[in-house]
Amino acid sequence: MKRGILLLVLATILWGGNYICGRFLAPALPATLLNTVRWAISTVILFGLLSLNKKNIPIFTKWKEFLILGFFGVFAFSTLNYLGLRSVSASQAGMISAGIPIAILAFTPIVLKENIKLKAWIGAVVSILGVILLVQGKHTASSQSSLLGEIEILLSCLAWGLYTVLGKRYGKQMDPLTLTAGASFYGTLLSA
Repeated sequence: MKRGILLLVLATILWGGNYICGRFLAPALPATLLNTVRWAISTVILFGLLSLNKKNIPIFTKWKEFLILGFFGVFAFSTLNYLGLRSVSASQAGMISAGIPIAILAFTPIVLKENIKLKAWIGAVVSILGVILLVQGKHTASSQSSLLGEIEILLSCLAWGLYTVLGKRYGKQMDPLTLTAGASFYGTLLSA
C-alpha cells in the first residue's frame, strides 16, 4: 500500500514537472519538435522496459489502437499543452488541467457505454466551479495569459480525457505498459 502511494506521489511530481519544463521550453522550440524529442526518449525507455520484461509489442497488429491512442494522448495532448504554455503560466495550466476528470466523465458514457452515477456528476460540477474560481482569481492576479493559450490547454484536457477512456477500452486487449509504449511510438511519429 505504501509503495502505491509513493508511486502516485512520484507520478504527480513528474506530471507537474511537465508543465514547468514545458513553460520554460515552449517559447524556445516549436511545440511539435519539443513533443517529438520528449516522446522519442520516452518510447526508447518504454520499449526497453518491455524488452526487460520479455514482452513483445504488437506494433503492427494493433496499429489502429496505438495510432488512435498516440494521436489523442501523445500528439494532441502534449502538442496542445506546449502551444498553450507559450502564453499561460505553468500553475494556470495545471489548474485548467484539473478539468481532465470531467472530460473523462463526459466521454465515458459515449465511448464505453457506462452509466455515470449522480454522485460523480455532482463532483464534476463542484470541480468545474472550483477550476473556474481558480482561473478567474489567476486572471485578476496576472494579465499575461491569453484566451488562445487557455483554449489550447482546455483542448489538451479533452484529448487526454478521450485518451484515458479509449485506453480503458483497449486495455482489455493488452497490458498498460504495452498500450503506453505503442501509443508513444505512433504519437512520436505523428509529432515528427
